[in-house]
Amino acid sequence: MSLKKTEMSDIYPVKIEFDPEDNVYIAEFLDLPGCFAPGASVEEAYERAQRAKGEWIRVAKEQGLPIPAPSKSDEYSGRILLRLPTALHSMLANRAKIQATSLNQYAVHLLSGAVVGDTLRDQIGQLETKIASLETQLIRVARNLEVSYSELTRQMAGTPASSSSLSLQPHKEIGGAHEAVSGTTGTSPWIH
Repeated sequence: MSLKKTEMSDIYPVKIEFDPEDNVYIAEFLDLPGCFAPGASVEEAYERAQRAKGEWIRVAKEQGLPIPAPSKSDEYSGRILLRLPTALHSMLANRAKIQATSLNQYAVHLLSGAVVGDTLRDQIGQLETKIASLETQLIRVARNLEVSYSELTRQMAGTPASSSSLSLQPHKEIGGAHEAVSGTTGTSPWIH
């Protein structure tokens, strides 16, 4: 089966990802440089990207610019045969009608959302780990500052230090946080 030129624009692969910085989904046609669109949902980003693709191709034709052929993969045709229980098939078809879209488009929407959701869960897990590490470092710094302030206040008031005379200690940077070189636990990184 051969494709007509008008149908050619419908088969460009689209990549949809969530951008946590801007809190939007981005749908992008990798074969068409600069052709992408944001959206609050996967469906909105996809629909906007389809309109952007149409405009991209229209402008390229008007300006006499070459239009790249859609990339192809030897492994994936973009079609799958999916067997599912009749009750699920019925439920999906009914929800597609409610959304005023085809069953195929609704299934693509659900699958894209699931893939993006998996990616987001992974990114959230990584962020949670980084936040926990930063909280631990922040607690250490706060304790050290508290001890430093107490020791300086005692020194300025003329009260002797708790265990030894005060002296400045060198410090080193470890993992982005300043830590004391001294081996004494619970003392300031600056004063010993």
